[in-house]
Amino acid sequence: MASERPAPPKTPSELLFERYLLANGYAEFEFEPTFDGKAKHPDYLVRWNGCELLFEVKERIPPHRLPESGQFDQFDPYRGIRDEIKQAKRKFREFKEYCCCLVIANLGDPKSFLEPEFIFGAMLGNLAVTFTIPDCDSRQEPQTVQSVFGRRRGKMIGSYKKGAYHNTPISAVVALQKARLRNPAFEKAKARAVHEEQRKRNRLLSVEERVGLESKVVTGKIMDGLTYPRVPRAVVCENPGARIRLPCDILCGPFDERWAIVDHALTPIYAGVRVPEIVKPDVAEELCSHAAT
Repeated sequence: MASERPAPPKTPSELLFERYLLANGYAEFEFEPTFDGKAKHPDYLVRWNGCELLFEVKERIPPHRLPESGQFDQFDPYRGIRDEIKQAKRKFREFKEYCCCLVIANLGDPKSFLEPEFIFGAMLGNLAVTFTIPDCDSRQEPQTVQSVFGRRRGKMIGSYKKGAYHNTPISAVVALQKARLRNPAFEKAKARAVHEEQRKRNRLLSVEERVGLESKVVTGKIMDGLTYPRVPRAVVCENPGARIRLPCDILCGPFDERWAIVDHALTPIYAGVRVPEIVKPDVAEELCSHAAT
């Protein structure tokens, strides 16, 4: 480690990553450190249990122009992730002796899906399914449908015929999220508003009416500071061809998850004790919270 240099401004995703590190006890880190003899500056160096780990933090932001209502739009859900892997590969080229991880946060890009199946699809090839159809004369039952990765276009697959890996310095791709936790008081407020409105109208509300009413409730509760609490969390997707494995005692907080390829299948290998508290918000709450922030 060497000379000091002016710290560049931090992006929203980098600030979120620092929140995550501090919330989970990873307090010993440096932002854009300088290494002797190396030209590149990874975003973060984290020291943990005698190990030094490097993290490159990227973010997916909304496009400048969204398709108009009713307009058809086609997109590749893997493309954004593959672009980030390609850039991280360049950054980590000089750091093959380190455990290196790519961290991606989605800050509102509707075309970026950071669920494990899409991250592994970006690494190993587009997600597909396989099954065997028996002969007409056979009494054999069809095999259960299985999810597989098609190898083509996978950023961690070098030779498709031999199945060899490349991008081995990248130990894992991490989805950095702001998880929403259950809030009984908030949920009761929404349910109470719907119940009272239905009683006034003496009928059930339509889906559109319910969403509109809940939007008003959500907006008011956000202004009052009562909404779903958010916590930063990491969903780790281990690179099966990594040169250096990510230590099992890091990125394993109470809200975190870890996924890996086990016996050729995508498998969850860790889930924090508080993962069941995470709730997927409804449409009204999601739209209003984005508007408020």
